[in-house]
Amino acid sequence: MTATWWLAVGFAGQALFGARFIIQWIVSEKKGESTIPLAFWYCSIGGSIVLLTYAIYKEDPVFIVGQSLGSIIYVRNLVLIDQKKRRARAAEMESNAAELERKATEMENNAAEMENSAAELKNNAAEMESNAAELESDAAELESNAAELRSNAAELRSNAAGLRSS
Repeated sequence: MTATWWLAVGFAGQALFGARFIIQWIVSEKKGESTIPLAFWYCSIGGSIVLLTYAIYKEDPVFIVGQSLGSIIYVRNLVLIDQKKRRARAAEMESNAAELERKATEMENNAAEMENSAAELKNNAAEMESNAAELESDAAELESNAAELRSNAAELRSNAAGLRSS
């Protein structure tokens, strides 16, 4: 590779590395507060690796050490960001699971209430059936008594008619 090509690599690395600040500035302006977006760290890693490659070509130990340590820090920040996201997802999943558990308990309680109501209705129905049977028995007895009274009334009329004719 030519020196011009290596110079282009160096400038490209510097442009990538510098782009992170522009990205950070734009995102911060949009949010209205200082923030470091994920793209900042990817630009940092990409720019640092390209600049490290250029520094190795130039055999510049100061530049090599600076870019090597920076790369480690940038990767570590991405790992920390990923861990935070995973913890947040796990907490959200736990919260969702707890809410589902609460709803399941509520449904079980509702089912138990419905079962109790159904049992109460069955008891009421059985009691009503028993009352209906008792009423039917009473009605049959009353019908029997009425028939007996009619028979007695007919006998009394017959006796009265016999008394009138004598």
